[in-house]
Amino acid sequence: MVDREEKCQGNRGGVVCSLPKTNRTSPKSELREDNIRIADTTKKETDTAKAAIIAFAQSASVLGLKNAVDPNSSLFRRLLWLCCVLAGTGFLIFHMWNRIIYYSTNPVAVNMEVEYKSSLEFPAVTICNNNVFLNSSLNTSVDRDIAYTYILGGQVKDRLQRIEHVNFSDYNWTEFFKKHSHKAKNMFSFGQDCLWSTRPLSPANFTERVTPIGTCYTFNAGSSPKLSTNFASKYAGLDLLLDAELDEYWPITVEAGFTIMIHEQDDVPVPPLLGIPVAPGGIVDLVLSVKQVENLPPPHGKCQERQLAYFDKFSTVNCIEECFFNLTLKQCSCQVPWGRYHDDVPECSPVELLPCWDVDFETFSIALNRCGCHAPCSETIYEYTMFSSKMADGYKHGLVARHPGTTVEYIDRNLLKLRVFYKSLTVEKITQQEAYSMLALFADIGGALGLVLGSTLMTAVEIVDFCAVLAVRYLLGKKI
Repeated sequence: MVDREEKCQGNRGGVVCSLPKTNRTSPKSELREDNIRIADTTKKETDTAKAAIIAFAQSASVLGLKNAVDPNSSLFRRLLWLCCVLAGTGFLIFHMWNRIIYYSTNPVAVNMEVEYKSSLEFPAVTICNNNVFLNSSLNTSVDRDIAYTYILGGQVKDRLQRIEHVNFSDYNWTEFFKKHSHKAKNMFSFGQDCLWSTRPLSPANFTERVTPIGTCYTFNAGSSPKLSTNFASKYAGLDLLLDAELDEYWPITVEAGFTIMIHEQDDVPVPPLLGIPVAPGGIVDLVLSVKQVENLPPPHGKCQERQLAYFDKFSTVNCIEECFFNLTLKQCSCQVPWGRYHDDVPECSPVELLPCWDVDFETFSIALNRCGCHAPCSETIYEYTMFSSKMADGYKHGLVARHPGTTVEYIDRNLLKLRVFYKSLTVEKITQQEAYSMLALFADIGGALGLVLGSTLMTAVEIVDFCAVLAVRYLLGKKI
């Protein structure tokens, strides 16, 4: 800025005015002065920020940090402390990363305990003869051809050719199975040879069920009050004498004897999948033990509890059965005789069932896996240990005396004494638990902070707070 002031003097020739000397500053000088002022301001701000950082480092709750910035200490001592702080910070970051990765895997711990009971509920026991149809019951060639198509195995084309001449409208397939399968009165030696805790049984104690391997019979099916036992002994369980009736077997039947399935009353019996094969001609003991399993739902486990359309209780076997029914209904537009859940859906005749079921068996298997039949969140598992022995000669002769027309040779070939009982009145409880909670994660991180740097989680809050205050002050020029 130049100040001008005119000065005038009088003389002979008149009045003469002159301008005073002007103080002029060049543009280069002005720019240099601005740069100097900016540099001074920046230096002051830098010094202020540096001082603030040093002050924070000296007051923060991090052991060793104040020694690393102590101006009264030598450079070597400060570098040594800085290395210690950086090493501790690196270890802390590694430990935090390791714990966070472990937490993200949703680990599970399993707790096992044995609980002693005064009594135990007895399971359902389903018994099937491995021969699907009685040879003597199939009196006509048509019945034999139809029965042949229901026996698993063989080429579909050959099996269908055998029934091209059959009028299927005359058949009720559920009744066909019941009519031509082994009867309870012949398969069980009722009286003093079929007992529940030394009490005689009758056919009324067994529920008839149609399955893929013929008509089966379930003891303690749950239609009446469920049975319990308060003693662990072969004399306090199920004691049966079974007749395989081998003379009634088809030539194409592979296994002689029975298939036994131990299951809960609310589970549908599927002997082909979960059955225990036992042979006639001796004594078989199935010694039971009970496990109660509590599984975790996602994300820690895979258990599920959902409502099924045809069963009151969700279980893996019930889910598979329902899935199989829906697939059969979709593929074949009918329902199989051993899985009837709709009164208005017709039963599958062999000519309807074979083409869509056998040919697409692989498709069925893949589709069953897609049904998502995972383990339930709570289930009871019956495990067994099987023991076998021979019948004593005296026992055989006693059977011959009680059952006229029976010979020792027939007993050795056809009869099976089956005993099902508990090993002990205990329940093994297996419970899945969350192995690593969020609280445990924070505790581990806090422990590492305290061990390495003498800090806590609040130290992290201090650092974040300081950085926020510093950024707002020097970027926005405001205080918070």
